[in-house]
Amino acid sequence: MREITLYRKPGWYGRIRKLALFVDGEKVGVIKTGETLTLTIPNDAREIYGKMDWAKTKPYPIDSSQGATSLVIISWFSLNPLKVFGLLNMPIRFEPKA
Repeated sequence: MREITLYRKPGWYGRIRKLALFVDGEKVGVIKTGETLTLTIPNDAREIYGKMDWAKTKPYPIDSSQGATSLVIISWFSLNPLKVFGLLNMPIRFEPKA
């Protein structure tokens, strides 16, 4: 098992909603805007993604060669109604913490 730390940066999309977090299709937690969360995940985990209702983020690949990982969850405003209503990937992405 290893740890992954996530920080959900404040942004416009889903600002007052919790983002459910999934690792390889299994729900592992939820995170609010401005919150930091540390999860323990299996060593062989391959990807993480977020979900609100039926809408999902684009999956972020987890490098199994790394020990601890820190990611920032970034959301942005979109005028694309397909993204806003979750018909395409939500305007939220995972990035490595700098």
